[in-house]
Amino acid sequence: MDQKYKKIIVGVAVLVVLVAILSIGSGLGWFGTKSATPGKTDSVTSNVNTPGTDAFRPEQKDALPTVEGGTRIVTDTTIKTPGVGASSSVPKDVAVPTNVLETGPSAFRQFEMKGEGGKYIPSTLVVNEGDVIDINFTAVDAKYNVFFPDFGVYRTIEKGASMKIQFQGYPFGKYGFYCKDICGKEVTGTLIVNKK
Repeated sequence: MDQKYKKIIVGVAVLVVLVAILSIGSGLGWFGTKSATPGKTDSVTSNVNTPGTDAFRPEQKDALPTVEGGTRIVTDTTIKTPGVGASSSVPKDVAVPTNVLETGPSAFRQFEMKGEGGKYIPSTLVVNEGDVIDINFTAVDAKYNVFFPDFGVYRTIEKGASMKIQFQGYPFGKYGFYCKDICGKEVTGTLIVNKK
């Protein structure tokens, strides 16, 4: 068989495989879903910013879409994202970053946080949407763990030890985090991700 025909056959085979993958992916909703309304197409994330659209918490009117077991809701208070040295202009329990590195449309924000006396100190983090959150967490008087259910972040810190916790704050909203297993869910904190 001529080399030219072999290339054509291989090209057609690759095309058939790609069409099959696209067809299967569309059927499984990989690329969005078709709406029942003619002429309108819904994206999988079309209502990601609409309160009351979380499939896991449909009864909660302030809920924003998140993962199962997530906590994302509409922010009920406006707290400006603090910069380095902003301690006098932020509410008492809001963490002031120790370092902020602007990296284009987002920033890298470093925070110091500790577990002491059965609580997180400070217990509120405020960042802008898309920021990378870098927490140096120290367990001062006992063993603590920190669980951010919406971000899949879970860390256990031994008494007297410190640990880095890092993830991206996206999308906007108000999130809860807590001590899941060791100290009980009454040890809580709040993450506010402001729209940029």
